Parts: sequence; C-alpha cells; structure tokens
Amino acid sequence: MRFVSFGSGSSGNAFLLDTGEARIMFDCGVGIRKLRRAMVEQDFAGTIDALVISHEHIDHVRALKSLLRYEDCRVFSSDGTLDALGRQTGWQTLGRQPAVDRRNRHHAGRRFP
Repeated sequence: MRFVSFGSGSSGNAFLLDTGEARIMFDCGVGIRKLRRAMVEQDFAGTIDALVISHEHIDHVRALKSLLRYEDCRVFSSDGTLDALGRQTGWQTLGRQPAVDRRNRHHAGRRFP
C-alpha cells in the first residue's frame, strides 16, 4: 500500500492511495501541470480508478476539469459538493462523459463502494 501527497496546503491539495488493487485520488487542487508531471514520474498517469472530492474550494478542485480529460475515473463527493461544482463552473459534460457522474454520489452514513 502506498499513500502519496502531490500537494497539501492553501495552494493546493491532492493525494493518492494505491492499495495494489485500486488507485484512489483524494482531491485535485494543485495545478494540472504539476499534478500530471508527478503522476507520470510515479507511473500513476492513466490509472486512477476513483476521485474523491472533499469539498468545492479551489484548493481541492483546481485541476478537476483537466484531470478528467486524462483519467477515466469515477468521481465521488457529497450531494452538496457535486451541486456546487456544477453551479460554480457550469460543467455539463467533458466530451461525451459527464464531468461529475451523479450516479456515483456518496451519501453520508452509507458504505463507500
């Protein structure tokens, strides 16, 4: 098991948990160039299974739109965060894929898939 920090603090937060069976990114608030460079260097590029967004502040979602162009992963967050991201950015789709797949919403108190 591996836990990697790509950035932590007010300038951006992004972490990755590699269990050996799944790669789960938590937040993506660092710039996309920095994030992609680090992911390529550590052989994570194109291999993210899920992205968990803690909340909609820019230091947690800065690279979201760009990252989803590179990673074919499911996005999880609370209903409020998903709604706020949609309203703040006006995202409907990224190509043919939804920017935030609302079928994968996580509800507090329910087990994470």
